[in-house]
Amino acid sequence: KFKLTVLVDMFGRETPVEVEFDQIEKL
Repeated sequence: KFKLTVLVDMFGRETPVEVEFDQIEKL
């Protein structure tokens, strides 16, 4: 299990979003 922090362009600004992944099989 690992966490991935990504920047999402939302509402005209970059919003950091932390996503937890249990498994990476479906991309």
